[in-house]
Parts: sequence; C-alpha cells; structure tokens
Amino acid sequence: MGSPDGDTVARLLHCLGVPDAGAFGVAQWVGYAEANYPEGAARGMLPPGRESVIWNTSVPDLLAMERIPMRWWDSRLDWSVGNDIYARSLFVSGSHRAIGRVLAGSGLEAYPVDFADPVGAEDW
Repeated sequence: MGSPDGDTVARLLHCLGVPDAGAFGVAQWVGYAEANYPEGAARGMLPPGRESVIWNTSVPDLLAMERIPMRWWDSRLDWSVGNDIYARSLFVSGSHRAIGRVLAGSGLEAYPVDFADPVGAEDW
C-alpha cells in the first residue's frame, strides 16, 4: 500500500509500450510521506482537491524512486494510470488498444472495468 510494486509497474509500462528512454507524465500528492520529486517541478490541484507535484520522467527514473507517484500518463493521452493512497490496485484508463495490451500482458492480474461497474474498498 502507498506505492505500487516496482515489478508490477515495470510490467505494466512494458504492456503499455513505454520505452525505457521515453518520457511520460507523473503526479504525486505533496502530502504523501516520503514523497520525492524533482526540485522546481510544476504544482497543480488534481481531484479530489489534492495539491500535487507534476513532472515528466522515464521508466528507470520512476522505478528508482522510493515512493512511486500515484498518477502517470502518456503524452498523447493514449493511457493513464492512477491509484488511491490506501489501495493496492492500479487503475488503467486508455484506448481499446492500450487496454487490450494490459489485459493480455504477461504477469499481470488485470480485469476490465466499465464506468458503470461498482468498485469497492480493497480493505475491510
């Protein structure tokens, strides 16, 4: 909880077709303990009203972080990934092509979820 597993992140980004040298956007809530981000990174408010730090990174730089940011997205917005600070799951939104690659991805436990599907709390 609090930071997704690095192996899962690497597999997911591979399924999404992100090259190691490719840049993509990330955002981290500033109130998160042990959050680390580049000095001078942009700041903005992201739902649900959390001040966040926003910057571009690469796969190796993301995987080297002590706490992996909660949100990431493709510069073309072909996909985006998010998680809750208390959750274990990552939610991926994207084109049918991108989601198809995730569902077929090796080593990932992935389920299609529609906007109308209820998603409950992961902890009881």
